Amino acid sequence: MILFHLENNPTFYNSFIPRGLFYDLTDNGTDPPNNFDNISGFTINDIYLLFNANMNTIQKFRDSWEAAHPNGNNANLFDEYNVD
Repeated sequence: MILFHLENNPTFYNSFIPRGLFYDLTDNGTDPPNNFDNISGFTINDIYLLFNANMNTIQKFRDSWEAAHPNGNNANLFDEYNVD
């Protein structure tokens, strides 16, 4: 069986939230080991709770995420997905 990691599939990148970012926020952070995915254990509900009527860009999502979950590893993860 061939496994495809969501963060390795560029077909679904778009101007809002790359699906690999959701995966990396909710996975165990160790499969595969890398230098950018040191965040894990969040749920889809944790992500959903940050959305609001004014959130219409990935940059606004990043700002909200970093404000709600201050962690030095946030920058590495979001930078990997080219989110400024």
